[in-house]
Amino acid sequence: CFCHDNRLWGCDKDKICASKLGDPFNFSDYSTLADASWTVAILSTEPFTGGISYNGYPTFFKEDRIIRVSGNYPSQYSTFETADVPGVMKGSEKSLAIANGYLYYLSPDGVCAYSGSYPSVISEALGESLSDGISGAGSDKYYIEASTEGDSASGKAVYVYDTSVRAWTKEESIGALGFTDIGRDLYALTEDGIYLLDSIKDKGEAEEDIASFLEFAPIYDGHLKKKGLSKLHLSLKVETGTTVKILISYDDEGYEKVMTISPTMRRNVNIPLTIKRCGYYQIKIVAKGGYTLYGIGRERYFGSDM
Repeated sequence: CFCHDNRLWGCDKDKICASKLGDPFNFSDYSTLADASWTVAILSTEPFTGGISYNGYPTFFKEDRIIRVSGNYPSQYSTFETADVPGVMKGSEKSLAIANGYLYYLSPDGVCAYSGSYPSVISEALGESLSDGISGAGSDKYYIEASTEGDSASGKAVYVYDTSVRAWTKEESIGALGFTDIGRDLYALTEDGIYLLDSIKDKGEAEEDIASFLEFAPIYDGHLKKKGLSKLHLSLKVETGTTVKILISYDDEGYEKVMTISPTMRRNVNIPLTIKRCGYYQIKIVAKGGYTLYGIGRERYFGSDM
């Protein structure tokens, strides 16, 4: 299971499910309201092998296909499937991790990099068959501990892919039970304790990096009807070592963070937002370091008069 747009998403045999909006334990409300839960049956019979929220879409995997869900609420949800591609290997559902804008995972063909179109195998240089992968991602590195046919005493090894230079390194097994990132630091949980594997502090944070924010004036969209903001479209470039945070305020209720954007080769970022009706809203961009904003667009819907 994973969280996306204030819903809990998961899969069971041949079904993809989403909980009621803001209610992660309710998967049985099939009313016609926008906050209802949702379920859809998938025709392919192979078992699901993983799932994650990526690039604004709930994304599910089988060993030979990728299924993404588009839309902002149940009556809009639809699935589109890419078949005959390397999906997540059975038993490696924990190998999914996002580094530098790309989604990485272990497939039956090896470690893949995925950007939303067709996944590419990037682990040919390792010369080893991997299985049972558990992964995490630092600021620009992808870590995977996996079973290997190599010569490590435990039958496992840690492989680190540096996305900035596209190179692999191999390290001894640490017996990772799981990975998690907090801020820009990557931690690994083992039977012996918790280890810090990757940190922006290790690379040195430039003293000249300047904290800044860009706050837009209240947006009424030309009338006083109730409205909801469903998606932002940003065209921007984020420099290395910079993190940009996007925040939204509805009717002066205070800002809430909706996404953190790290350096990436892609300039266009789509940010799906929880459906929330309001009279007006404000957008705020907070950053430390350099970035360039080329343009901003938004999708919204309108409701009744105030």
